[in-house]
Amino acid sequence: MSDPVWGLIELYPHEAALMVTPLMRRLHNIRQTAFAFYAHPGASHDRYLHSLGVMHQATEMWYHLRRYHPEQLEEHGPHFFLLRLAALLHDVGHGPFSHSSEGFFKFLPDLTDLRAELAEELSVPLYKVGAAEAISATIVLSPAFREFFAACAEHSEEPLGEVSCEEIARFFFGLTADPDRPWLPKLISGSIDADKLDYLHRDGDFAGLETAVDMTRLYSNLRLSENRLIVLRDGLSSVSDLAENRFNLTALMYSEPQSQVAESMFQRAIKLDDKRADTRLKSTASYFEFDDASISAYLRSSGDPLVRDLAWRIQYGPLFSVALTLSPPLLTRQAKRFGLERDAADCAALMDRLRDRHLQTELEAKIAHRAKELLVERSISPIAQGFDGAAISFDERMVSIVITKPLSFQELGEEPILVHGQEFAEEFAVPVNELLALEERRLAYRQRLWRGFIVTHPDFMPSVRDATLEVLHELMA
Repeated sequence: MSDPVWGLIELYPHEAALMVTPLMRRLHNIRQTAFAFYAHPGASHDRYLHSLGVMHQATEMWYHLRRYHPEQLEEHGPHFFLLRLAALLHDVGHGPFSHSSEGFFKFLPDLTDLRAELAEELSVPLYKVGAAEAISATIVLSPAFREFFAACAEHSEEPLGEVSCEEIARFFFGLTADPDRPWLPKLISGSIDADKLDYLHRDGDFAGLETAVDMTRLYSNLRLSENRLIVLRDGLSSVSDLAENRFNLTALMYSEPQSQVAESMFQRAIKLDDKRADTRLKSTASYFEFDDASISAYLRSSGDPLVRDLAWRIQYGPLFSVALTLSPPLLTRQAKRFGLERDAADCAALMDRLRDRHLQTELEAKIAHRAKELLVERSISPIAQGFDGAAISFDERMVSIVITKPLSFQELGEEPILVHGQEFAEEFAVPVNELLALEERRLAYRQRLWRGFIVTHPDFMPSVRDATLEVLHELMA
């Protein structure tokens, strides 16, 4: 199968059969980076391609490790096929617009119960069982998938009968029941894993951002020692490139205003639709019922004029507007205008507080209430015309506080770089974080580049901006 990033990727018969199932084809219609295409039009790649790429990267890591550890990595045994299947299926449970819908679905009662059941069944810590991972595991453990997998094993020449669906599911959480190979699932869900190796390159490539990593150098410097994955000194430059990619993609792509505005509108639309008596977004079944296109069409047919307007604007524009941009430097400057002394660390702590969804709801209502008073004072109508001509009254539903995720190196800093030799020795194993000063970079990003936005309907932007400044004054005082 041809991949635009990694070239030709060979599939075994059971994998080829899996790739043409509705289960995997659905991922063709779920964008990998949700709404990033608003700012980076090329970033419209999907989860299907990413899943294929993760399998390819996991296989490359396996082959290179096998050169140095043939006793632990058989050529084409059950562990090899387990790794490839877990890599291929790791994202099969993603909902519409990938992570953008998780903020809604993860609070559904049936998903909460499901996460607890899976944690117990698979002996996985509950905090590791996220929404998408829980659905992925549920799919793999379902009777339908077990039947499909059994049929593949029966007709395959490969040793699939020794691969269990439970072990595939555990890999999604970076865990295994095999005490002799605790490092194996880390190739998919660990510090330096196939998932990162694919998306940190693929996302940047499709967005038009430079994200090259010397993969051959990285592969060649991976080793196993004392049942853990380590990186030799000569692989440091490739690990540094991965960290740089994470930094640049967070700053230039993942936190870009237009994509954040579209995501906030989408999340507001599905949250409002949930209040309908006849909503189809009441259970995790929506994960399978909807993809990006179908949930967009569903929201455009809503009985709520605001939901319809949000959905139509996401599809055709114009999007809602940014009434005010928040960042530690901007908040520091604003504090001075208020006659207050606040440094970047104080303002970063304030942005942390603003990530709390309960506080966001409270402040959105407060901003909207004050903005409505300003609209009356300025003789501006608090009624907007929806995309389809319907009248929409201004209220807190039209105000969103969006705080982007702060920079994270996603456990990258925990992997040890062996600065001398090829066998693990505590005195020579230095964490990536320490060698590359990742914590300092994270803090610098947090205090200088971290952003948030106050989003509202374009007609009410000036009043919402002024109301937000008043509320911020109260918060800082």
